Amino acid sequence: TQFHRAHPETNLRCLESDTILSSRHSSRKGFSSYTCLNGLVEVAVPIIINGSHVANIFTGQFFLEPPDMEHFKAQAQAFGFDEAQYLAAVREVPIFSEDIIEKGSRFLARLAELVGEMGLSNARLRELNEQLDYKVARRTEELEREIRTRKNTEELVSHTLTEFEAIFNNAAVGVMQ
Repeated sequence: TQFHRAHPETNLRCLESDTILSSRHSSRKGFSSYTCLNGLVEVAVPIIINGSHVANIFTGQFFLEPPDMEHFKAQAQAFGFDEAQYLAAVREVPIFSEDIIEKGSRFLARLAELVGEMGLSNARLRELNEQLDYKVARRTEELEREIRTRKNTEELVSHTLTEFEAIFNNAAVGVMQ
């Protein structure tokens, strides 16, 4: 990070390596590994949601065997890195066996699969909630209309009864006179 990502030329190499690694998908293993243009190994694990590749989990950087220090010494000189600091940083890069990388990458592949499944489940849940919200809103509107209709009907009946009562009372008063 302090060297390859900080220098314009080596950063371009990093971006190119990231692009190459992103485009590789090993369905056989569930991940892809690549030795980047700056000499370090990286792994990409695709995140697949509903059959579509949506992202990658990147891991790295490491070596699969002890580094060729002459190669990195030449790289320090070519890009103007402080040789002592650069080589000290290279020595700190972990060295893993292919077996460890395989196991770790399979773990990340399974993790990516779970992340994808969770994302898909959340999307489906959101969709179902939206459908339920819509149905509840429609039913609420229907019930409100029904209540208004009943209230209007009750008012109409009450008003009609009041008028009928008034007419009846007036008629009864007239008959008695």
